[in-house]
Amino acid sequence: MPPRQDSFAGTVSDLTVLYLAAFPRTPTKGQQSLSDRIRRALSWMNRAAAVSHEDRPPRYVDLWIALNALYGQRYYGIGSETKGKDYKDFQEFVHSLAQINRAGAELKRWIGKRHVQGRIRHLVENQFLYVEYWEGKTDALAGAIKHQSEGLERAFRNHQAGQALELLFNRLIALRNQIVHGSASADTRRNKDALVPGILILEELLPLLVTLLIEHGRGRPWPDVPYPGIRTPLHTPPR
Repeated sequence: MPPRQDSFAGTVSDLTVLYLAAFPRTPTKGQQSLSDRIRRALSWMNRAAAVSHEDRPPRYVDLWIALNALYGQRYYGIGSETKGKDYKDFQEFVHSLAQINRAGAELKRWIGKRHVQGRIRHLVENQFLYVEYWEGKTDALAGAIKHQSEGLERAFRNHQAGQALELLFNRLIALRNQIVHGSASADTRRNKDALVPGILILEELLPLLVTLLIEHGRGRPWPDVPYPGIRTPLHTPPR
């Protein structure tokens, strides 16, 4: 196993131990949403850690699902009522986390790291992650990248971790769509410029978010977890 992959696997293992020590095996109704989100995220992070370092698309998808497990809210319908909810849900999740003093400070510290900023810039400046590129709208593409890049630099200067993460999220979800909607081939060598920084940033961001939730998330309201396990406190059986 390559050193980076081995390191990520070790991080996930350590976080799992930390999680099991912090949360009861059978959570209460008030604990379940946070507990289930962390547990589910760790399960997908563990799966991602087992995927070959070179098998980038499934590794990225597993990491994305782990992220989605943390921020996703309940939408059991289909169609227009669920469309476009991802960004709003992620925004609310980051806002809730940033409101916790210690967690907010850690997010700002992480966003301030030079290598993190470099990877986020790389994704925000990647023309292939903008719909305007695929629609052949050259001027609109240049304007969109300029607007997003300026917003990102402003967020970096002002230590606005939430804004920086939201701009990152826009590019990560574009990459997710290209893969899971069948808009790229399985080997996706042409997506390497987006997949590599996308994977690297998620391999750092996810452990940070999970750690912050374990250490500071308890005792705070979190949206009900989607699809709670049968016979768990948040499950409402049919009548």
